[in-house]
Amino acid sequence: MPRSKKTEGSDLVVGAGTRTEFQRGNNEIVDWFGQAAMTDRNAVERIVIVGGGTSGWLSAGYLSMIYGPKSLQRLDITLIESKDIGTIGVGEATIPTLRQSLQKVGIAERDFFTRCNASFKLGIKFVNWHHSPGDDPNDIFWNPFGHLPTVWSLPALNYWLESFPGAPASHFFDSFTVHIPLARANKAPKAADTKPYEHLVAYAYHMDAHLFGDYLREIATARGIRRLEDTVTAVEQDERGFITRLKLASGRTVEGDLFIDCSGFRSLLLQQTLGEGFGSFEESLLCDSAIAISKPWPADYTSLRPYTTATALEAGWSWNIPLHSREACGYVYSAKHKSPEAAEREFRRFIGDPDGKHPAQHIKMRTGRVDKFWSKNCIAIGLAGGFIEPLESTGIYMVEVGLRELEHYFPDKAMSPPLRDHYNAHMRFIYDQTKDFICYHYCMTEREDTDFWRDNRHALKKSDDLQDLLKLWESKVPSAIDFTPRTFNHDQYSYLMVGHRAWPKRHPAARDVMDPEDGARLIELVARKKQVVMSQALDHLAWLERQPGEEAAA
Repeated sequence: MPRSKKTEGSDLVVGAGTRTEFQRGNNEIVDWFGQAAMTDRNAVERIVIVGGGTSGWLSAGYLSMIYGPKSLQRLDITLIESKDIGTIGVGEATIPTLRQSLQKVGIAERDFFTRCNASFKLGIKFVNWHHSPGDDPNDIFWNPFGHLPTVWSLPALNYWLESFPGAPASHFFDSFTVHIPLARANKAPKAADTKPYEHLVAYAYHMDAHLFGDYLREIATARGIRRLEDTVTAVEQDERGFITRLKLASGRTVEGDLFIDCSGFRSLLLQQTLGEGFGSFEESLLCDSAIAISKPWPADYTSLRPYTTATALEAGWSWNIPLHSREACGYVYSAKHKSPEAAEREFRRFIGDPDGKHPAQHIKMRTGRVDKFWSKNCIAIGLAGGFIEPLESTGIYMVEVGLRELEHYFPDKAMSPPLRDHYNAHMRFIYDQTKDFICYHYCMTEREDTDFWRDNRHALKKSDDLQDLLKLWESKVPSAIDFTPRTFNHDQYSYLMVGHRAWPKRHPAARDVMDPEDGARLIELVARKKQVVMSQALDHLAWLERQPGEEAAA
């Protein structure tokens, strides 16, 4: 845990895990949230979470630490999960925000790797997204986690377009990113002496989602969170429509002040009980189905890719997620363009399993979101509130966002409408902007080889916001000033812009403002940084198989 520290010129003491304390005279420390809330009769005291898996148990772990070590002295948290209702969990990729969430929950990074069959992720490699394989065998671009550099505060993409007309996308990524050389060399983002959660370059994780859910359950129950293995059979409400108690198949009842719906696509509390409406994204995101197949690595494998691969196929795209001990493969596709049987045949041919040696799991997806993630005294987290196809690994991220927003807008029993309204507005914004970013992957393609890709190119519904940005980027490259804060910013759009050859008709900033010598010097600086990082970074597989005694001190 970090040490408490007093901010300069302030009487606030910040630290001791996640707890904030108020310094009074005579060195008296008062736990603002712990002590004050315990005397507040209107404070939320009982939280009931319906549903387990990653979303349920991450919610339990996060809420148990929301006000630091004393949270469970004032919050009674119960999680109900049914053995009869499975969870959706395959090999799962994440984005860098999970590092902060793991620290928030109090998880040691090495334990996470060991328990969850995890590996590093430096970004995503996209294959055949702009042209069909027969048209361009080198159709490859990346979305790494690093930020793009600037030249005199202007995006370096301006300089590259002006100075290297006609250069392939690979030249751009080689010139301005450090992540890609590491990824190609199968390197970890850590040196021999890098401490847990620190890094040479930003990273996320690949992991087994089932193992992650089990690990979170073990941590949460060890802290005193009550787990009931049971099934909800009835939901009781008061005259305001607030949920008061849940009836379970065993005959037990569970009462609560705040209910967290982690029941997946069923959305038992928010949608089925409270009747909150769901808006589909199907006109903007055509994929509605997935097939998952797991393959073990050969016994003699000696290297491991530290990135996700997304390869465009006939009716969607295939994920390849290299976990430590196995390869997680999947096909996200549109059932309107290909039947499940035909999709499985195509997918098995693609991964080299035409005879069906490895079992397949078929998954139906429903992309979209509710209008109100928080209704009455119920908040939907994860799939219960919405879903966006996993192209940019946002499944667990949306759980993190819902919990982070709840931390800022945590209510009392009155469930203040301003808290609820701001929470809902933020969640709608995050889902909608993420949907736009995924839509951008598809609508900028030039593929015409199947009905699926023709529909993506010509018939996708684009939001007004995305259409405005596309119009703007006909005259300039993406930059920070184009955006309100969001998950995927100008850097990520720039990576895709290069990959899709969708750059502006003009880029006057480079011609009128930038000095070419400054751009050249920037490329030299990036090259030096790559050289240093490459010399320090350990082999990915070798890092994963280091013994605990070889770890840098925390």
